[in-house]
Amino acid sequence: MHEGQLELDHAGFHTIIASEVLEHIEDDAGTLATMVGALRPGGRLYLTVPLHAKHWTKVDDAVGHVRRYGVGELAGMCRHEGLEIEADRAIGFPFYNAYYRRLGRKTPQESAARLGGPVTRLASYAVAAVFLLESRWSTPRGTRGIVVARKPLDKESRGR
Repeated sequence: MHEGQLELDHAGFHTIIASEVLEHIEDDAGTLATMVGALRPGGRLYLTVPLHAKHWTKVDDAVGHVRRYGVGELAGMCRHEGLEIEADRAIGFPFYNAYYRRLGRKTPQESAARLGGPVTRLASYAVAAVFLLESRWSTPRGTRGIVVARKPLDKESRGR
C-alpha cells in the first residue's frame, strides 16, 4: 500500500493484515485511518508492532523503524478510529527480550555473517521453539504487540 494511493470498490475489505508495518511509517495514524476506511463493516484489522522504546537497538535503525509502541498504544489508536478491540497482547518475554538485547549489538548483516555450522542450526531451531512457546502468553513486558480490531457493523447490517 502506498500512502494516499489505496483505491477500493465500494464494499471494502473483510480483513486487513499489517504485520510489522506501522513502525516504519512516519504518519502511522493517517495510515491506520486509511486502513480503517478500507474495512467493510464487521471487517477485522490484524496488527503487529515492536513494543517498548527502551528496547531500541541498532537492529531498529538497520531495518528502518521510526518508532516502537507502548503497551496498549496501538489499541488506543484503533479505538480512536472507532474500532472495537478483540485482542491486545504483548508477547515475547523473557527469552525473546534477552535474545534481541544480545542481537541488538550487531546489525542483521553482522549477525548473519557469524551464523553457520550444524550446532548453530540446531540452536536456531531450539530458539524458535522457545519463541513459539513464549508467543502463547501475554505480558506487559513482551516486546511484540498484537492487536485484533473489528469495525462495528453499521445499522443496516446489524439486522442481517
